[in-house]
Amino acid sequence: MSATTNVLPLQVYLPEEQQKALYSSFLAINRKAMLQAKSEIYNPAERYVIQKDLMENFNIGDKQLQEWRRLGLKRIKIGKTYRYDIEDVYKIIELTKE
Repeated sequence: MSATTNVLPLQVYLPEEQQKALYSSFLAINRKAMLQAKSEIYNPAERYVIQKDLMENFNIGDKQLQEWRRLGLKRIKIGKTYRYDIEDVYKIIELTKE
């Protein structure tokens, strides 16, 4: 036989000053987490990739890259190398979905 127990929620009341301090702490932690997540998601150094890395990361060859360029994939010259905007690459991939 198993005994069933009813668990009632415990309500805790804090003075208003402590509620405000707790809320402020929560907001500060939330802001810090959001800023960290944003910085991890958007890294401009990783946005533009060189052809070699693009081909390795997407496991494609010269013919596939030429096809993507024919479909509108553009490149930009930064310094002495041409780079591809990773956002444009994803757009081209969406266009080629069957």
